[in-house]
Amino acid sequence: MQPIAIILDSDLHAGPDNNYPELRVLSTTPAVSGSNYGLNVLASAIKTLVSHVPKQRRTLICTGDISTTCHSAELESGVKFLSDLADQLEVKNRLLVPGNHDVDWQLTQLGVDKDPWYDKLRLEKFR
Repeated sequence: MQPIAIILDSDLHAGPDNNYPELRVLSTTPAVSGSNYGLNVLASAIKTLVSHVPKQRRTLICTGDISTTCHSAELESGVKFLSDLADQLEVKNRLLVPGNHDVDWQLTQLGVDKDPWYDKLRLEKFR
């Protein structure tokens, strides 16, 4: 039986306080510089671990919180980071499950007056 590799990533939180230069957006201060942070370092470490797994049997799953505040610049940066990571790892299968930081909760209130079921579900999420 051929091996498989499931690479799980979570809580990237692209935003002003992220230490990865590729994920630091909307910040007034520069990212931490150094060789310990960055996409290439992460990709290299993971690639070593999955090198024995055929490319078609590698899967990258991100389980949410790509962004910190659901700002479009954060989401764009986070998605680019994941896409670049998958490309470097030569991952064929990719799955993204948005997290609570990836939703604009104010925008979800637009349907409140029109759908009581939706409002109940939204309030439950806040709880």
